[in-house]
Amino acid sequence: MTFRFGQKSIERMAGIHPKLLAVANDAISASLSDMTVPDMGGMRTLEQQKSLVAKGVSKTINSMHVKQKDGYGHAIDLIPYVNGKVIVNALTKQDREHWYDIVWAMKYGAEKNGLSLRWGGRWFDPKINNVKYDIRNIKSRSDIEKLIIGNSFMDWAHYEII
Repeated sequence: MTFRFGQKSIERMAGIHPKLLAVANDAISASLSDMTVPDMGGMRTLEQQKSLVAKGVSKTINSMHVKQKDGYGHAIDLIPYVNGKVIVNALTKQDREHWYDIVWAMKYGAEKNGLSLRWGGRWFDPKINNVKYDIRNIKSRSDIEKLIIGNSFMDWAHYEII
């Protein structure tokens, strides 16, 4: 089955960098699991970002979701959408498999479009401290679970241009 973004997701992706949109569209069409863009999962105003930081949902005001110098948001959040419901966490193995499907599909989209992406499940390269981890470095689907070990802040839904 080939998935496509619904109208709400399309509206929530307004203002996202065209290259990142291409990655997301290629990813959803290749994914084994459907996905959606949650509320505030696309471009955000600075006020929205400050509100998320105040609530503890985000760690920084300098988010890539906020308009960058080129006028676009450089981040998107994608969550599994299964049987008409969103999966907001990865508590069970079955739920994690849907999240892994999205990561693997975004890797595919990033490779296809030649775009370096960082995933919120692995912020930095585990081998080189403080170097942003490029999702294209994932060699196999089984690597995804290994990458999340030791990550202090998990933001499974988050993908940003690096």
